Amino acid sequence: MVPGVRRIARLAAATALATTLAPVFAGPDLAWAQEAAKPQERMVVDARELVYDKDKNTVSAVGDVQILYQGRTIEADRVVYDRISKRVVANGNARITEANGTVITGDRFNLTDDFRDGFIDSLRVVNTDKTRFSAPRAERTDGEVFVFDKGIYTACEPCAENPEKPPFWQVRAARIIHKKSEQMIYYEDARLEFAGVPIAYIPYMSGPDATVKRKTGFLSPKFVNTSALGYGVGLPYFINLAPNYDVTLTPTYLTRQGLLGEAEWRHRFSNGSYNIRAAGIFQQDKAAFLPSPFGAGNDKFRGSIETSGKVFLNPRWTFSWDVAGSTDRYFYKNYRIRSESITSGSFLQESTSTVALNGQSANAWFDMRGYYFQPLTYLDWQKQQPIVAPAIDYNKRLHKPSMIGGELSFTVNITHLSREAAAFKQIPNQNTYLINTPKYSLFDGCAVYQKDSCLIRGLAGNIARATAEVAWRRNFTDSFGQVWMPYASLRADVFSINPNTTSYTNYHVTTIADPSDEVFGRAMPAVGLLYRYPFVATTSWGTHILEPVAQVVARPNETNSLRIANEDAQSMVFDDTNLFEWNKFSGYDRVEGGSRANIGLRYSGTFGKDSYANLLFGQS
Repeated sequence: MVPGVRRIARLAAATALATTLAPVFAGPDLAWAQEAAKPQERMVVDARELVYDKDKNTVSAVGDVQILYQGRTIEADRVVYDRISKRVVANGNARITEANGTVITGDRFNLTDDFRDGFIDSLRVVNTDKTRFSAPRAERTDGEVFVFDKGIYTACEPCAENPEKPPFWQVRAARIIHKKSEQMIYYEDARLEFAGVPIAYIPYMSGPDATVKRKTGFLSPKFVNTSALGYGVGLPYFINLAPNYDVTLTPTYLTRQGLLGEAEWRHRFSNGSYNIRAAGIFQQDKAAFLPSPFGAGNDKFRGSIETSGKVFLNPRWTFSWDVAGSTDRYFYKNYRIRSESITSGSFLQESTSTVALNGQSANAWFDMRGYYFQPLTYLDWQKQQPIVAPAIDYNKRLHKPSMIGGELSFTVNITHLSREAAAFKQIPNQNTYLINTPKYSLFDGCAVYQKDSCLIRGLAGNIARATAEVAWRRNFTDSFGQVWMPYASLRADVFSINPNTTSYTNYHVTTIADPSDEVFGRAMPAVGLLYRYPFVATTSWGTHILEPVAQVVARPNETNSLRIANEDAQSMVFDDTNLFEWNKFSGYDRVEGGSRANIGLRYSGTFGKDSYANLLFGQS
């Protein structure tokens, strides 16, 4: 063929290929089209050779074929369209990258021209969420049903060192059927494998595909086995009521206690969200649990209810809550109920309920909240738990105020709390139990307050405090690189103490504080200077900063410390994190007084992108 005729033939082949293949690679699923491409849509075909065979009536793209169309890229060693059989075949390292990032690979694609039926050999699909399907052979029928023979599903990435190594877990099935119209995936003769070892066989199971965000149906079951509950199984059922709210119902049958019911309602709206969780049971065997106060064996009905949520009132203000309550302190633990309100200490566990209003701007922050505590072990007594309402915090900072420069800050804290019974605690190493109840005083090392052996954790009655502080600091760097930061502050506190001496243990409060109402104040001025001299060195293996630090603080001694009901500053931690803090107390009820000097040597090093080290040596 002469060159001019060859060019015309190649142009005709390219035109025929683009016309016939455009709808093939423009489809929404596995790059297969449901409708023919629009005439004005353009497709780019890149190949080493384009061939139009008039005898066989085929159009072929051969050699490093790459087709770009509607955001998708199709690659193969060879793509052939047979006009007689009306089939399109892509052979050799076939690969489709969809616009959303999903990658489909196979040794061979074989499709009908209406694209309702087709086959793929050695299929591998990698979705954008890192889930993976693979099968030796896959088939599409009726235009919307995909069948993966001997299919495998996993969400684990292949091992970088050995991609052929079995993933940590995978589901292997005789057939995996994906029905697009139902948005469901069905598994037949499936088994769950860990590290390539089968551990569970499931004859049939199903689940929604990746396009489904929410769908009504059963969730994974949960199993229970304890001596008090017996054997049990719970089957959660999720109900998709609307795009922005739903409910999960979980009946759990327990062989020893009967039916435990759980429900969780979730609702999201334009400026917030909330949820409500409830659980309850009428116990069949109350004797399975310890009697009071070590258990709830005498209760027929037991349950809990809790709710949490957050509402954005405007761009700066939010209202939130996390409230929980149960019929007894042992319900959550006995029935394995999940609760976000539970906090744990070294020995004690409690449920904390709070309601809060929060506001924030670029230089100011406001928080007002209330607390209610429910103890969850026999070591605590409910009457000794405080009800805190309100607890208000406010802070505002002014950067570079006129005349003085630096940073000027204002801090306000207002706290009010009440409790029915005074809280005493045995001083450590006294070899007694830490429990105060009227019925079990034999375990109580501090049933009667004694100054030398008991620690006051809180007074009965109503306690209020208001704190206001103004502070200023400014950095100066001299010509030698030395950093000087002078500091000055003035803090004032007003306390109101109304002790309760009428109930159990409270008559001993006269040995702790004045039993009459009392209002008094406290003031604490302070000045100080912080000095730093950083030295920086850069090496081939990192950047290093060595910094001598010295600090001097001058202020009067703390006053009225014996008259204060210390509720929020009972822990004074002294370590490297607060060596150079102006006040080391954890709360506002106490304030550090007296003059002191602190010195230290700080080292900071960064090594590459992910490694660093911080060291501090010092003393006060």
